Amino acid sequence: MQSMQQAGDVKRAVAAIVEEQFDVRNVPDEVVQAFHEKEESSWSRCKHDINTSSPETHSQRLDLCHFFQRALMGMGLGAHEQLHAWFETVRLHDLFAQLSVHSNDTNGALSAPDLVFARAAAVCHLAHVACQLLDGKPQKLETLAAFASTVSIDLGGNTVSPQKVAQEQTMLMKMVDSAPNVFQWVSVFIARFEIVTRGLFANKEEMMRQWACTLACNYVSREPASKNRLPSSMAVGGFTLALVAVGILSIRALRSRSFSHEYWSHVCLQLRRCLNLSDASVSSPHLDERIAAAIFELVTMTTFAEGRKEAMTLAIMWA
Repeated sequence: MQSMQQAGDVKRAVAAIVEEQFDVRNVPDEVVQAFHEKEESSWSRCKHDINTSSPETHSQRLDLCHFFQRALMGMGLGAHEQLHAWFETVRLHDLFAQLSVHSNDTNGALSAPDLVFARAAAVCHLAHVACQLLDGKPQKLETLAAFASTVSIDLGGNTVSPQKVAQEQTMLMKMVDSAPNVFQWVSVFIARFEIVTRGLFANKEEMMRQWACTLACNYVSREPASKNRLPSSMAVGGFTLALVAVGILSIRALRSRSFSHEYWSHVCLQLRRCLNLSDASVSSPHLDERIAAAIFELVTMTTFAEGRKEAMTLAIMWA
């Protein structure tokens, strides 16, 4: 009981420190709430979980994610733009895959290589536009069609024309929405973290973003988003692990009471290896665990217990 009261005192103390409005950086609580509402509205349209309704194999998913990465690399984007567009591409792909299963508007699931990669190119182009990267749209579509043709032919398929990509895009635009992707969630969390901590860890923010996105990227390349596994959940897990990776949060904070000593020892060893943690960073985190948990909840509007759970989901996949 006393520990619960102490935790409450810590939360109130931290909250008192951050009376300055979040809207200084355009990320007030209302933005996070709006993100959640858009996300829930988007994925609630899916009647089934993608893992039970989609014929896409893990190998096919990895191939498509690799296609998205290479296609976007050829579009002249900066590092942050490319990362944003990639996560948006994967989000749209997962959403379309689920909505296509029982839809008469999308020809269902595709199997021929030229059709698969025509749609993949269309998704890349839609993501490029959705991220407000509006330069040279016709040229971008032609470039994507040419790349899709190369991949399709290598797999024994036909060529992919710009007209076919445009046709797929027109069809898919019926389902386009503006729900947030993993990159946007991570960016909001990091911006809010900077405000809560008053810039104390400003020199670690870019590293935090890289870790969070890298960990989430590894996960979504293997597991699709769905109404039961939202992009926000992946971002929360990535953000939690990023706090550990840069030494702000102790790795011990990730241990659940339900973990046996043997299981935690194994997980801890894997985490230290995956996150490149030194003995010093493990033994001397920058923030007390209770304060870190309180800040986490202010930043993400999610309980730290939920953050720990999502972090372990990503960590297991990474290991």
